[in-house]
Amino acid sequence: LDEIDFSLEKSKPLVTKLRSELEHSAIMVRYCHNDLLSGNIIFDETNESGAAVHFIDFEYGGYNYRGFDIANHFCEMMGFELDKKAYPSDSFQTLWIETYLKSYMIHSDDEIPKDINADVQVLKEIVIRFAVLAHLFWGIWALIQHQYSSNKSFDYLSYAKLRLCAYLSAIKEV
Repeated sequence: LDEIDFSLEKSKPLVTKLRSELEHSAIMVRYCHNDLLSGNIIFDETNESGAAVHFIDFEYGGYNYRGFDIANHFCEMMGFELDKKAYPSDSFQTLWIETYLKSYMIHSDDEIPKDINADVQVLKEIVIRFAVLAHLFWGIWALIQHQYSSNKSFDYLSYAKLRLCAYLSAIKEV
């Protein structure tokens, strides 16, 4: 980890800063999947009532911040190689978050505001901050897996370095 200049000690001030910023935000805790990579999402076009989306593999499911789940989903779009070109564009994120909020409001019997853009922008800012933390989380997870997992077919150490490098790059933007 020395080669990528990462240490948990150096990360503590940033995590503290983000925690402080997010505590004062309109963040919501919800039941989250916490691992929405493409392999865990099934798009079913054969559904009799129209196309349907199904989520599988809930081993990491639990209560979490919805901003983390969305940010992590966006990060997972880069694949295990963390291809930055595959990270969703700003316009895609805006549309995705707007669609999410509208769907959430409809299913919560809330009225959709005439100007939902303000809500979209607030959630986008929260997602940006949680993307940093998603990289940190999965980087540390991969380090633990490297040390303790019996599955030696996946290079957890290389993946940890990729995620922690992405974290170090992302902290420059928050």
